[in-house]
Amino acid sequence: MLSRNNIIIFLFTCLGLVIVAGINITADYKYRVVPSPLPKSYPRVAKPKKQQPEAPKPPPPEKFENELAKLVPESIDCNRWFGSHVAADGNTIVISYHGDSTIGEDIGSAYVYELQPDQSWKHVATLRPDERVRSNRRYGWSVAIQRDTIFVGGEWDAGANKSHCGAVYVYQRDETGQWSFHQKLTPSHDQNSQLFGSDVSIDGDLALIGSSQAWLNNDRKKRDAGAAYIFERNKEGNWIEKTMLIGENTKKNDQLGACVALSGNTAVVGSRHNEVDSGSAYVFRPDEEGNWKQVAILKAATPGNGKQFGNSVAIHGTRILVGEWRSGTAYLFEEETASKWNFTAILKSNAQNRNGHFGYQVDIRDDMAAIGTFTQGNDAVYLFRRDEQGNWNKFTRLQSIDNEHAGVFGSDFDIANNFILVGDEQEYSNYRSGGAAYIFEKPQVEEDSK
Repeated sequence: MLSRNNIIIFLFTCLGLVIVAGINITADYKYRVVPSPLPKSYPRVAKPKKQQPEAPKPPPPEKFENELAKLVPESIDCNRWFGSHVAADGNTIVISYHGDSTIGEDIGSAYVYELQPDQSWKHVATLRPDERVRSNRRYGWSVAIQRDTIFVGGEWDAGANKSHCGAVYVYQRDETGQWSFHQKLTPSHDQNSQLFGSDVSIDGDLALIGSSQAWLNNDRKKRDAGAAYIFERNKEGNWIEKTMLIGENTKKNDQLGACVALSGNTAVVGSRHNEVDSGSAYVFRPDEEGNWKQVAILKAATPGNGKQFGNSVAIHGTRILVGEWRSGTAYLFEEETASKWNFTAILKSNAQNRNGHFGYQVDIRDDMAAIGTFTQGNDAVYLFRRDEQGNWNKFTRLQSIDNEHAGVFGSDFDIANNFILVGDEQEYSNYRSGGAAYIFEKPQVEEDSK
């Protein structure tokens, strides 16, 4: 009679082929053969993706690299935004440094340079608020210069003891060439967080100051609608507020006044958030009695929600240039009558991509227009000129020689008589986001294009 152990040996011997085949088996107490469960799933092997050929890139325009100078402050630290805003007039330039913490955390400053006989640029003054100030005033958020007058905006300044009301500081240059504080401007419509000084522009005895978060008539339904203010210099040399400019259809959160431009008696005020971020630009002029009135509303040729037409504005004489950075476009308008401006040209960059922000900043002077774009590793300022047929054509671009260190090259720029001043608020060759400013030789517009 076979024992239990002999029976087990017999079974395993008979099923040797099954065991060799790799199927594990177990036996219960009644010696039934039960196969082990198979795994529920097996790892998937990813199929290699087919590499798509890259689309050919359009050839860039000829680069105009006659860089004359690069300016950085004597003391610089990371994230200080030197060059976020710039302005030039004659042989004097002013560069904002609104993150300067020399006298207090983020109080800010503005640097003044003058051209020397040997064609070098000398730092001649550092402008700071004279009074005791708290930290984070954004002094230097905006700058403007004409002849012997400089305006410096501090949109988070306390104003008349109002938090973040904003203020604009005025400086004068005396006969010895020294710059000194002259006057502090605050709005009559004094309100918390209205950001008076968001942008500034001066021409002669007139000044235009943006206040992008002003409430209209203290109405919460028109919170952050925005406004702009006209100031005029009197016979004593002091600046007096004349009026507050408000768009006819300005609504809550439009932020009218984030960008402004002034030429003669024509004021242009951008409102990029108007009409569900479609954007608008408002034109104001004084009537025969000297009262400033809205005379036109400028719109994009093809308005669209989110395009933000009016993100940047510029004016020179009878021409207005408006940027629409979300669509990568700039629009040119020319005056037909005192209250009518005709759309005449669309300016684009062939090298832009959907994130290029072409139109982030604009400027115009005579027959030359400048339009900024920033794309990672390819920031540039494109120059357009008007030919004898009245067409505007791109003819070159400005880039820094050390472009690999560019942060936001073209954060602001100004076309002067003999040069072009360009800021880069996050240039990082020395410190991360410390900032810099560049001076380029101005290309001459051919005579037959005038």
